[in-house]
Amino acid sequence: YTGDVQGIAMAAVNEEGRFSFDGSGLHGDVQMIFQGRNKKGKPYVDVVLDSIWQPASIGWVLSAIEPDFNEKVERFLAASKSRREADLAYNFDPDKVLDEVIIRGRKLPEEREDRRRGQIYSAPSNRLEVADIPGAEDLQNPLYLLYRIPGVQVNPDPFNPSILIRGVGTIMGSTAPLILIDGMVTDIQAFINTPISTIETIDVLKGARASMFGSRGSNGVIAVYTKEGSTTTVQSRGITRFPFKGFYQAREFYAPKYDQESEEHIKPDLRASLYWNPEVRTDSLGQATVEFFNADKITTFRANAQGASAEGQVGAVDYSFKSSRQN
Repeated sequence: YTGDVQGIAMAAVNEEGRFSFDGSGLHGDVQMIFQGRNKKGKPYVDVVLDSIWQPASIGWVLSAIEPDFNEKVERFLAASKSRREADLAYNFDPDKVLDEVIIRGRKLPEEREDRRRGQIYSAPSNRLEVADIPGAEDLQNPLYLLYRIPGVQVNPDPFNPSILIRGVGTIMGSTAPLILIDGMVTDIQAFINTPISTIETIDVLKGARASMFGSRGSNGVIAVYTKEGSTTTVQSRGITRFPFKGFYQAREFYAPKYDQESEEHIKPDLRASLYWNPEVRTDSLGQATVEFFNADKITTFRANAQGASAEGQVGAVDYSFKSSRQN
């Protein structure tokens, strides 16, 4: 899988040919690539994914505007003004306080991402940019592109083509490198049948750079990346792609650490929001405890907790508490 988090996971099928992966640790947009092999290691299998269960949408009825809505807005604006005045009065670095900021933007020239889609390694041993080769599209097939990469030997025999990466070991007497097209494992014939006009980059990985692919990469790796928006898609048996929507990667919410000494703590704490945590996990009894530091203002705070069970059930509760000054 590739995306915000990248890696390789393996699973064996049961007697019914079913398998599963736990995707609870994945965040953001993830491109899943499933590859199947039979007991002999051949790709003569079909990978069929179950349809994803979609929970029923929850209707939400908007409540009427409260009669004291304008009064609450006025109190909020007044509290915001008080916080700014406190920041100015106790600011330790006046140069950081700006009364007015004018931002002008301009569009920068687009830069191509150095990391290709489907790439799960940091950097290759060698990289070939097809656009840098004059007359590349006039070559018979992509095998002839590999002549430009140091340490790669090619036999373009149409009846028995082969690729050898010098300086790597062999496994079980085989010298064939692992071949990837846009992150999918494929074979030399699929590589040969790929139109050169659709290829953007070819990477070669040797030694330690190919070690993340395990024994499959012991003879090196040839990683081919096609152009974005290419209408040509290389399909290989035993492989299927699936876009996966992981969990939202929440930003860290600011919270003061009054248990640690700091000169910043002499400033009045007039925060309007005291605590926010998007990942509170309950114990086996469905209970959880959170701790946070209160603000200096003597007022009433409103707490709201929202949650969801593993089965998709949702719930929410509101709670209010008052702060008081200790004598």
